[in-house]
Amino acid sequence: MQILKCTNCGEPLSEVDGHLHCRFCGATYDRADEALKLEEMLEAHKQSALANRRRLLWQATHEENPSAEAIVAAARSVLEIQEQDALANFYVAIHQKDASLVNQFFVKSKLDPAAAKEIMRFALLSIDPRNVTALKTFAEHHFSGKDYTQYVTKIEEEVGKIEDGVYMTSLPRDVFLAYSSADMDQVVDMLNYLEKEGQFEVFCAVRNLRHGKGARENYEEAIKDAMNHCKTFVFLSSKNSRSLSCDALSMEIPYLMDHLPNMPRIHYRLDDDGETRVGVKIVLKDFDDGHEWCRDKEDLIERILKAKKPPVKKEEPAPEPAPAPKQRSSEQLLLTKTDPDLVFSGDTILEYKGPASDILISDEFRKIERGAFKQAPNLVKLDTGETVETLSAFAIDGCEHLRTFVVGEGLIEIGEGAFARVPELEEIVMGEGANMAFDVIDGALYDEDCEVLYRYPPKARGKIFKVDKHCTTIDVGAFSGCDNLEEVVLPDGLNVIRNGAFAKCLRLKKVFIPYSVEEMGKNVFAGCNSVTIQCERSSYPRNWNPAFSGGMLVKYGAKR
Repeated sequence: MQILKCTNCGEPLSEVDGHLHCRFCGATYDRADEALKLEEMLEAHKQSALANRRRLLWQATHEENPSAEAIVAAARSVLEIQEQDALANFYVAIHQKDASLVNQFFVKSKLDPAAAKEIMRFALLSIDPRNVTALKTFAEHHFSGKDYTQYVTKIEEEVGKIEDGVYMTSLPRDVFLAYSSADMDQVVDMLNYLEKEGQFEVFCAVRNLRHGKGARENYEEAIKDAMNHCKTFVFLSSKNSRSLSCDALSMEIPYLMDHLPNMPRIHYRLDDDGETRVGVKIVLKDFDDGHEWCRDKEDLIERILKAKKPPVKKEEPAPEPAPAPKQRSSEQLLLTKTDPDLVFSGDTILEYKGPASDILISDEFRKIERGAFKQAPNLVKLDTGETVETLSAFAIDGCEHLRTFVVGEGLIEIGEGAFARVPELEEIVMGEGANMAFDVIDGALYDEDCEVLYRYPPKARGKIFKVDKHCTTIDVGAFSGCDNLEEVVLPDGLNVIRNGAFAKCLRLKKVFIPYSVEEMGKNVFAGCNSVTIQCERSSYPRNWNPAFSGGMLVKYGAKR
């Protein structure tokens, strides 16, 4: 039965002597049909208000850098009218940073196709690894065929980016790219050129910053962190970026001038001079500081290469030459919890920012966390000691000057890609105590059964390397950046080659992939500009990532 309400105060109406009467405000209605019309009008107003609030929520979630605060406020305003609104409940749940609550939503929700696609769109912007399984279940319940395959592929790609450090603003890179989003086509073209032709690691916000929940709140902090970890600043100048409303001029260049005045900076012009406002001229005058801008890509690469090299200082006569870094390795630091440069939690090393060049981990620790030593610029030698049991995924990642890694006797677990980016690593050696979990053979680090090859030192001098016949898995970046390798011989029986395993092996000429390889990661041969990849299989296998070759030539049906 429909309950009629007063249009003045919204209270229920009651019938008195054949009339409808409001006991609250005293209003009287002569005919029931008029009251019905008024009730319908009230319902129409409610639906109109709900539609407007849903529109505001849609706008908040489709901003280029969505604001978590704005999204939650808009979602809650929708729930004030419609408590069971699926999208609004999802946006509130995902911003509460409660993985179990979000997982429950993904697993139990049954939505119409339009709402399901909107949820997938937003979830992929800021995917949390803890929600991956539940998100795949959500995709399975709501999509089929090509749509299902497409969404699951995107989920896996996004997780891969997280694992590869794409969103790590503190990852050391060669170039910070400053630009206007209005020049996106030219920005992407320049990004691809620098990474392919120049072989540079580039930070570009549109790719390396996540644009999901809370992105606006963390945007400036993330940009500054990325600038602090890049070697060169490149400003892509155009009529769009030469504006104080552009982040490049309003935030990035001022921060550079105030906090990183010694960072090499390059002014690259995307267009002709054109008119430039006075305020912009002042900023660019300080930025250029007498340096000529360029418009030639090859010239840009040369300038970046020159900027990466440390400046040559005029040497003054000195009584005695300074000792080489390796000679300081005898001054070994025993890293304990009392060290002021160490950040730790319980028995886990989180971060070390000290000046030591040779470190031995004390028996107070059991685990080294991801990127724990990437802020230790002088680190040349690291010994995990007697008690460290776990090297987390990407634990030694970013140690740009590490030359020697000592496998301590306590080590029993190495996470995927623990040694992915250690460009100067020369040797991996076993410690004095017996280690039962790992072994070093021909310079490469394997597990005790030689089934997993974790790392071959990029500065090892050998030109040809033969992987042990028992090996079944080659880890993430296991051979990445090996300057001298020309050929790697893979054994029959090898099953898995993970992401970037041979990336940027510039002299690598030949690799034969045996029929036994069932799983191949992405960008396995990215940057190997001289390699010919020979595959024993006659066609592209189902479980290989389509981007495994990194654009290099692949010959199928080859014989060893």
